[in-house]
Amino acid sequence: LSDVLQMMIIIVGIVVCGGAALSLTGWDGAWALLSPERLKILDFQHWGVSSAGEYGFWPMAIGGIFLYASYYGCDQSQVQRQLTVENLTGVRKSLLLNVFSRFPVVLIYCVMGVLVGAVITSPEALTKIGAVVDESKVGQMLQNDPDRMVPLFILCYLPHGLIGFIFVAIMSALMSSLDSALNSLSAVTMRDFYQKYVKPDGDDRHYLIASKLCTLFWGIFCVLAALMFVHFSEAPRQTTIVLINAVGSLLYGPILATFVLGMLVKGVTARAVKIGIITGISANICLWLFTPLSWLWWNVLGCLVVIATAFLFSIRRIFQGGVFVQSKESDMKKEPTLVNWPAIYKMVVIYFFLIILVCNVIEKS
Repeated sequence: LSDVLQMMIIIVGIVVCGGAALSLTGWDGAWALLSPERLKILDFQHWGVSSAGEYGFWPMAIGGIFLYASYYGCDQSQVQRQLTVENLTGVRKSLLLNVFSRFPVVLIYCVMGVLVGAVITSPEALTKIGAVVDESKVGQMLQNDPDRMVPLFILCYLPHGLIGFIFVAIMSALMSSLDSALNSLSAVTMRDFYQKYVKPDGDDRHYLIASKLCTLFWGIFCVLAALMFVHFSEAPRQTTIVLINAVGSLLYGPILATFVLGMLVKGVTARAVKIGIITGISANICLWLFTPLSWLWWNVLGCLVVIATAFLFSIRRIFQGGVFVQSKESDMKKEPTLVNWPAIYKMVVIYFFLIILVCNVIEKS
């Protein structure tokens, strides 16, 4: 329920910011201040092997499949939400809602960004912002840290009552992401380490206190890690959302490979999988440090490296006992449902091409 309320506040905040910016510039003024490069959405020419094609269509489409398959299928911050649903049909419906609503929400984000950017980059904005921030530093600040654009717009152009509401919306966005991550870190620490190796015979009260201390520890750790990461040379050149996904892409491919091997492949040993995970993450770090390859490809290559390494270190057992797990019909618990899921999956594919069509229309408008 808290995440739902936070999402409602976020949407209202986006609409308020976008509406305020639109009232200042109008559609014509906003589009006039945009360079053609900013309307370039679909890039079919580049494959993300250089910095010029980092967000080409193919790395985003292929790498995004691996990224989101891992995020929504293996990441505990998402799975813990799915486990609160009553049955498998409910889980599918929740994921389906995310499929169809994600693009409109992202589009709203982008429209708000376009409108706010049109206001902030206008010559008149420098004088307005100069009343809050040193005018000589505004241009350099926005170039080095684009994430400051929206806060500056809020401070300079919105009335005080709305400023408080919008910052509540920003804090809601932060909380909706941080609370899941902290809960997941605490749960994994408690279940897989503390209860298993430190205090296996503790009572519920003891585990409750220990879990709160784990949450506090991980909260402090995340804050310190974020402060340290700001000083890395890569950080000032990227927005926050890009940094989050790029760092996550170091791990998402190996995580997905681990689940795929566990569910579909027999004969692969735990030792081989652990070696594969270490190899996959190490390979991604090398790609990050020494190549211009788009971080979206890390999800694909990390997954493939883990699978290949695990197969290599378990090759004898695999050939002795076969490769793929043969699931029996009796082992599959079928849940009665009136929903025609195959037809809905086809609608999802159609929706994907519809998104491409909408992006193409925006580009040519």
